[in-house]
Parts: sequence; C-alpha cells; structure tokens
Amino acid sequence: MAFYLKFLLITLFGVFASFFALAQNKDFLSITGSISSGQIIIDSVEQRVFEQNVTIYKSGSYEARLLKGKKIVSNNFFEIEENPELWVDVKGNKPEERFLSDRSAFNIKLPLTGSLDVASSIIEIWKGNSLLYSKKLIELPMEVLAVETYIITNQKNSPSLSYLFHLYYDNGQIFADRDFEFKYDVIPEEFKPEVLTTQFPFSGEVVNLKGETAATFKFDPRRGNPAFLKGKISVKAPYAPDGKKVVFYDVQDKPLLAIFVDESSFCNDDGICNVDRGEDKKTCPNDCAGVLPTTLPPPYEKGPAASGLTTWIILTLVFVGAGLGGWYWWKWWQKKKAATQINQFTNKLN
Repeated sequence: MAFYLKFLLITLFGVFASFFALAQNKDFLSITGSISSGQIIIDSVEQRVFEQNVTIYKSGSYEARLLKGKKIVSNNFFEIEENPELWVDVKGNKPEERFLSDRSAFNIKLPLTGSLDVASSIIEIWKGNSLLYSKKLIELPMEVLAVETYIITNQKNSPSLSYLFHLYYDNGQIFADRDFEFKYDVIPEEFKPEVLTTQFPFSGEVVNLKGETAATFKFDPRRGNPAFLKGKISVKAPYAPDGKKVVFYDVQDKPLLAIFVDESSFCNDDGICNVDRGEDKKTCPNDCAGVLPTTLPPPYEKGPAASGLTTWIILTLVFVGAGLGGWYWWKWWQKKKAATQINQFTNKLN
C-alpha cells in the first residue's frame, strides 16, 4: 500500500511540475534589427512565447513601443552598443585586426497582454525624445503565432482577413460604439456574407484610397429580431488592403456612418509596387499590375496537431519517467526485502 501511495505522489508531482512550467510561459513580440549611421533597420518581428525571465526595463537609452492607434499598449527599454569593436582573423599567421563596425544589432522583447492586431498596430523606436523609427506592423516582415490555434502565419500574405466594427444601433440609426476606444479591428478570419432573414437589410461599402468601391456587403443590425430597437452590435466586412473607409447605409441606401480604415491598409495606391510593404499583383493590383511579384518562401506553419503533439510528448515523457522511477524503486525495495528475509532466516539457523 505504501508503495502505491509513493508511486502516485511521484506521478502527480511530475505532472504538476510540467503544467507549472508551461504556465510560466508568456507571449512577447520579439523585434530584431540594427542601427547604422543613426538609421534603424528592422529585420524581423515575431510573436513568440518565452519563459518568464525576460527582463522588462523601466529606463534606457533606447525605447521600443507598440502602439494601437495613438495608444501605447506595450514598451521596453534597451541599450545598443554603437560602433562595436570587431576582431577579424588575418591569414598568414598575422595577429588579428580590429575595426569599428558602422552597424550595431539589437533584439528587444515587448510583453503582450492581449490579442495582437497586426493591421492596426505600429512599432516605434525612440532615443530619448527623438523618434528614430515608426512603421505599421503589417508593413514589416512579421510572423504571428496565433495564440488560440498555434498557427504561424504571415499576416501580409494572408487573404483571410476581415474588418470587425463595434457599433451601436438606435431605432434605425447606426453610431460608433463609444465604449470601444477603437471603432474597428482587423481579424484573421475569412469574410462570410451574413445569412439574412429580413427582406430589408442594411448595407455597407468598402471604399479604397482611389475612391473606388472595393467591396459591398449586407447585414441586419436587428439579427432577425423585430423587438430589438436599441443596443450594441458587431458587423463584419471584407478587408481591403487599400481600404480608406467603410460606409454604412440604411434600408433606403441613405448613408448613416463612415469609418476610416486607412490606418490598417498596407497598399497605398501610389502607382509604385512596394514589395517590401507586402504589395504584389494579388494584394495590390492598382500598384502592381503588370509587375512580377517577388517570390517569397512559404511561411513555416506549425499546425494545431504539431503543437498538441509536442504537449503530449512532454506529458508522455513525464509519465514514462515517473513510471520508470517507480519501477526501479519497486525493484530496489523487493531486493532489499528479500535480503532482509534471507538475513533473518540465516540468523534463525545460526
């Protein structure tokens, strides 16, 4: 009985230790780049899970900020060794030579406390009161680890994006919901037309930066409930890479509300195919018509099965380790018990 109790305690300890270790992980935005002649270059931005020992500094020479609109949602300070001294091996048994590099690399991690809105977020790098770098996250080489599905995707190349508007319906009128700081979000979800049960739906129009209609959609603010006269509603619309605004109309096609969405657009319709911004013939035909898009390697995908398999492997190793430890302890205990019995028998004979 005592053996089984000890074995159970060892197993439970291993399982709880594994879950505790996994729970200590946190989500961060890892920014890797360099500074050369005062110019900031961002090489990669990744949403990753790190252990809890990532340091968040309250002060420093440089500061990285993550903004949504004009609000700072995360920041961290860091130092950069400008013009670092490098050593270079010289052939011919000559001593090493050293020189001052004009490029200094850095990596900074920003803690994430909520979902990451790639289309509406901005990365800024500051030195004191001087803004050195500012760019929309969607324009950067960004890899996002979606927390819910554990799928790594490149947001710029993902066709499955939608607008999600936070609105308020009041007896046939539509307003932006004042309880939301941001009137809309861009979500990684393919737009699907709403299933309508009314003959007189409201409609919406996505207008691009050239003033053209990029997409239209219909919706029912009352969701088929004639008793609903006033309250909060959420409306989805198809995402446009060059979207400027979304206009909402009533049943008589009278414009009720216009919400500007150009902050989340990476295609600027300037007639130049900016590949580094994510523009190509598919996402930005107005700028890249007749231009061969740059072929990029497909993003690494880590599906739900792979992530789940990793977790199960960890748990299996815990159970196997606990089981082997218990088995070896039981064998040792059996040998000790047998030796004790032999000694007692020998003593009786003597």
